Amino acid sequence: MSNLQTRRVTQREAVVEVYHGIQVADPYRWLEDDTCPEVQAWTKEQNGDFEAYINSFDIRSDIKSRLSSLMNYAKTGVPTVVKGVYYTWRNDGLQNQHVLYRSSNPSELGEVIFDPNLLSDDGTVAVTSKEFSPNGKCLAYGLSKSGSDWQTMHVLDLETLENLPDILCDLKFTSL
Repeated sequence: MSNLQTRRVTQREAVVEVYHGIQVADPYRWLEDDTCPEVQAWTKEQNGDFEAYINSFDIRSDIKSRLSSLMNYAKTGVPTVVKGVYYTWRNDGLQNQHVLYRSSNPSELGEVIFDPNLLSDDGTVAVTSKEFSPNGKCLAYGLSKSGSDWQTMHVLDLETLENLPDILCDLKFTSL
């Protein structure tokens, strides 16, 4: 059976909006609510179909291996200097997420301040935004799971390296 024969048909709804006197059909509007169980089930099914399809190509492992070898090098972001302290996001090569380091000397690696790779087993929790407080005592940062647009904002006390208790949840398309 070919991949086209196994493809599922996505549900369509009779949703029509009128904009400036013109009818515009939006049959897939129901897919916009990514918190809806039906949408989550549809997404899981689509991802499963894609994985099965892409894994059917023998060359995939060769491409993955080649891309991994090309990406496996140390990466360092531009340091941010806050009150004489250097903060740098670094990745040793194939880490899913960059790790934040702190040092008083820009030529030293320094200490790990925050490692988002430890926040999930699959490494898909990412820092989406970050901002140091003007006094250099805190780092506010947003986290996103699995590439989602939804963020949760946290504040890290840079002296104790503990998160403050206040959290802003369910934020979308925002910055600090």
